[in-house]
Amino acid sequence: MYKICTILDIVVNKFRTNYIPDREISLDEGMLGWRGCLRFHVYNPSKITKYGMLVQMVCESSTGYICNLQMYDGKCGPLTETVGFLLEPY
Repeated sequence: MYKICTILDIVVNKFRTNYIPDREISLDEGMLGWRGCLRFHVYNPSKITKYGMLVQMVCESSTGYICNLQMYDGKCGPLTETVGFLLEPY
C-alpha cells in the first residue's frame, strides 16, 4: 500500500474538494478486481468480481459520486473507527 498511498491521498483529496454532496449520503463497499499477488486480497464467492481489493466508501445517494474512500489493507479496526474516519468530513 505504501507505493500507492500518496496517489490515493491526492485522489481522495480531489474528490472531497471538487464536489460538495447533498444531504443524503450512504456507506458502501466495493471490490476492485485483482488476480495478482497481494497479501490483502479478498475472496468473496457471492460477488461477480470474486477476487480483488476491498474498498469502503461514502457515496452520494442520488448520483453515486464517491466522496471519500478507504482501502482495506488486511488490518481491520473496529467498525465505529472506520465509519468515523469515512464520515469525518461530513
